[in-house]
Amino acid sequence: LTLDSNSLTWQAPKASAATVKGYNIYRNDIKVHSVSARTIACTLPEPNGLYHVTAVYSNGIESSPSNYFSPEVNEQSVSATITGDVNATYFQYIRNMVTEHRLRDINMADANVAQSSKYYMTLYRILPDEFPAHIFENATTLRSIILPKSLKSIGEKAFKYSGIENVDFSDGITSIKFEAFAHCNNIKKAVLPACLQNLAMDNFAYCSSFEELIIKGQLQNLGQGVCYGNAKRTKVWIYNNRVISASIYIFDNGADVHVYPELANAYRSAAHWNHNTINIIGDLERPLYVSNLRTEDDNLVWDGNI
Repeated sequence: LTLDSNSLTWQAPKASAATVKGYNIYRNDIKVHSVSARTIACTLPEPNGLYHVTAVYSNGIESSPSNYFSPEVNEQSVSATITGDVNATYFQYIRNMVTEHRLRDINMADANVAQSSKYYMTLYRILPDEFPAHIFENATTLRSIILPKSLKSIGEKAFKYSGIENVDFSDGITSIKFEAFAHCNNIKKAVLPACLQNLAMDNFAYCSSFEELIIKGQLQNLGQGVCYGNAKRTKVWIYNNRVISASIYIFDNGADVHVYPELANAYRSAAHWNHNTINIIGDLERPLYVSNLRTEDDNLVWDGNI
């Protein structure tokens, strides 16, 4: 199965005891078109998604799928922008493009995680609004990803032992599960999403290059050992209006933690923040808010008080 201009093309199956009656074209495992046996091409139904073709025989039997093909990413792709629904089969295909071919940088900002009854990587199923658990585990050549805007959660060990360097989190993510980024030795910095409420244990543990963590918004708890086993002292900025609860071994190699001045003493006395290797620094300034920002006579002006 290949793409020729704007048409999907394929080869007829080898000789069989039954006669080929026609072909079915599938997009994301859903049949979208059928053609006669005399046709081995069709116009691409949609510019995104994952396609495969089956042969339908005169005895009613449908063949196994052809190879899978996506117009968005193929064996030669180094970077790819993926849009629309991505189901279990498509995620497996993307993983294969990373681990077995050249794909390194992925933009999924406008993609949607589509729940599927099928398994990926043999063992796992897609959960609603969750980036699949284990999907890029051990994908050592992966370098960057922009996560879907619609995402609510990142599954456990989704990137563990991967080569990921840069992650663009969507602001709607509320949960990052167990060891999602553990043992990722290329990642240096994480800017957590504003809506994040729970960062599970060991999320950035044993990441030898990791050194900066920026926390903003609604985070309520730092999981046990979130930066455990890292080689470098961690610089942390917490843009949160309350003291975040913490578990043991959050920064076993020490940390410089920047917070709002009025919260500094509370952090210094809070459990697990009061460790002698953690330096609490109350130097953050609150953001300025203005209304009706505009220009007048080449000057920047606004209404109300800052």
